[in-house]
Amino acid sequence: MKKAKYEKMRYALEELGCDAAIFPQHDLLEIGRIVFAVSDESRNVLGEMGKNPYAAGMEVGRFHEKFEISLPAATFACPHSSRRTAVNDLGEKLFTYGRDVFLENIVSPCPGLCFVVNGRDECLGIGFLDAKMLENRLDIGSYLRGFGDER
Repeated sequence: MKKAKYEKMRYALEELGCDAAIFPQHDLLEIGRIVFAVSDESRNVLGEMGKNPYAAGMEVGRFHEKFEISLPAATFACPHSSRRTAVNDLGEKLFTYGRDVFLENIVSPCPGLCFVVNGRDECLGIGFLDAKMLENRLDIGSYLRGFGDER
């Protein structure tokens, strides 16, 4: 991965309160506009295949105008961040269904871009909290609603 793209990814992770070191640059593989975290062993196997893979390892995110973190990477990165907004049971249900969450369903707020967690500290996705509500940006229910793959 080129340094300029890694810097975009690092910025997106830092916006969420994470150190990009949780995804070292040498462990990343870019396939098209998608970035994957791969082990050295997987990278060796891919090299032996002699073909361009469709996917490999864990999807970290995608490059559009800026870098957008994937749900698996968000779940991995969430425990490493202090930028987390906790929601109550109703807030969890609303957020998981793709809805925005009103302030009355927020237990522990973190203004701005943040990970959203439930009462068991499980990552539900990514949101943006302002003075009015928690806006849903990415949630674990998106795969079921069909927003999973846009290669």
